[in-house]
Amino acid sequence: MSKKTIFRRIGEEETNYATHHLYRYPGQFVPQIPGFLIEKFSKKYDVVLDPFCGSGTTLVEANLLHRNSYGTDVHPIARLVTKVKTRKISMSNDELITITNINPDFDDFDEIAEECKKFEYSYLFNRENLMPLLKLRKEIYENYTDDIRNFLLVCLLSI
Repeated sequence: MSKKTIFRRIGEEETNYATHHLYRYPGQFVPQIPGFLIEKFSKKYDVVLDPFCGSGTTLVEANLLHRNSYGTDVHPIARLVTKVKTRKISMSNDELITITNINPDFDDFDEIAEECKKFEYSYLFNRENLMPLLKLRKEIYENYTDDIRNFLLVCLLSI
């Protein structure tokens, strides 16, 4: 396979599979590059280590190619995103219904407003937008188990 074939222009529709676009991460590369290299230089069930895993692109590709993958990163969000993107989650119908019915009402307005003061994200969100996001985060932390909570937090981070 020539370099032109490997590094040809890849459209978004060709990279939007598995969990690759669950979270946009700076410096994220197209999955075909690690996929090609993993397939070329390893066999099924070999170990793939990514010491700077970022958003987990290499680890997702390794899993899709039946390799045992391990990754690390100093950034806590990178570690969370990678954990979510490489973990299989099973949910009951009740859990799915609960997720789609998260209560947007602010019965705990004072508590959320107080928490809102702690955050210095005014350059990202105005108060009217930050309050509902903090409410969602509170609901997620209080009502879901680790795997589902992590998945929902990554979705929330993707906003």
